[in-house]
Amino acid sequence: MPIITLRSACAFCCSLLLLVLVATSSQSAESDEILTVSFPAIANPSLPKVIFNHTKHVNYVDEHGSDCSRCHRVTKQGLSTAFSDARLQKAGNQVSYLHQSCTGCHSKSGQGPALVQCRACHVEAASLGANNK
Repeated sequence: MPIITLRSACAFCCSLLLLVLVATSSQSAESDEILTVSFPAIANPSLPKVIFNHTKHVNYVDEHGSDCSRCHRVTKQGLSTAFSDARLQKAGNQVSYLHQSCTGCHSKSGQGPALVQCRACHVEAASLGANNK
């Protein structure tokens, strides 16, 4: 699993530095960091991959007094690049884990979507201008 590393800083400082860098480097919609969720790999997906606006999530977490460890594991090397502990789940549980993590957080924040609103997250990549890697 790839890890973001910063040699001379502790994991806590790394998470704060990453939060500040992402928040300050993304002042407009043109600079939004749009990610395609490609884990876990699905052989024959019935829905498009999830397109995730990392910048909006970082800004929301920052505005509400949290930090990157809300979604990323803090390790001795820094922050994990993957969402939370999805890769640590059994293969058959990874999709359910992601669904529950994402919709659970959105429900608590009052931002939706509910787990039954599949197309709120599973949208065609071309319509958002993101590349579908």
